[in-house]
This record gives sequence, structure tokens and C-alpha cells, in this order.
Amino acid sequence: MELIVLGLRYAPSTARIARAVERAHHGVIRIEHAPPVLVPRAEMPYWQEHGWKRDGRQYRGTYQTRFGSYAGVIEDRTFGDIRFLIHHPPTELRDSGHWPCFQNKGDGWYAVHMRIPPADVSSGIIGIERLITSALEVNRRANDQ
Repeated sequence: MELIVLGLRYAPSTARIARAVERAHHGVIRIEHAPPVLVPRAEMPYWQEHGWKRDGRQYRGTYQTRFGSYAGVIEDRTFGDIRFLIHHPPTELRDSGHWPCFQNKGDGWYAVHMRIPPADVSSGIIGIERLITSALEVNRRANDQ
């Protein structure tokens, strides 16, 4: 019996390997991988895909998480200076280490300061949504204990 391995990867099921070894006693088995499949990049930007509306250099929409949605405004200023605002951010953020990044602008609006400025509007939205989700998950786990 000869077994030729042409590549290695994580096997999700040991049953597959067992079947291959069973068949191997009858001759040579070649384990090959299918050629990679090209997945075309989405043509629509994240902000548009998630319902944000653009009016000139300003965007209006919601930061969406599985815990809820929060109204937002984004001002795309000159030279990559993008200002992200959120209306009435969840109170759970106050208990997170990120709360100092939220600057009160009045009337329930907070500007979100990011240490590393996002490259574009879409990545800023994603970053804020992840931050909110993370803070709410930590809060839920603390309350479940």
C-alpha cells in the first residue's frame, strides 16, 4: 500500500480519513484539493448596503448590531478627516474602556474618536458596530453571572 499526500489541511471529520485509509489497502490513493474559487468582491460599499444615505459629504443611517440599532451621522470632511457621530449610544458603553472615546456634543449626540482613523466611511461604521457589540456582549455576560 502506498499513500501519497499532496497537501495538508484541517480535516473536519476523522470519518473521511478512516474511509480513505480503508480504501488505501486496495492501491494508491491520491488526495487532491479542488482549485480555489474566485469570489468577486461586492460592488456596493458597506455603508450603502446597510441603508446609510449620502447627501453630499454627509451620511445618515444607523449603526446596526444584533442588540439594536443606533442613529448616526458621518461627516466626510476634507483630506480623509471623517467625523463619526452617534445619537444616544447605549449606556453599557459607559462601563467599557472605550467610553472616553465618546465626546458629548449635546442633544444626545456623541462624536466617536478613534485612535487609528478609519480609511473610509464603511470601515468606520464597521469599527463602531464592533465596539458597540463588544461592550454589550461584556455587559450581558456580567449580568448572566
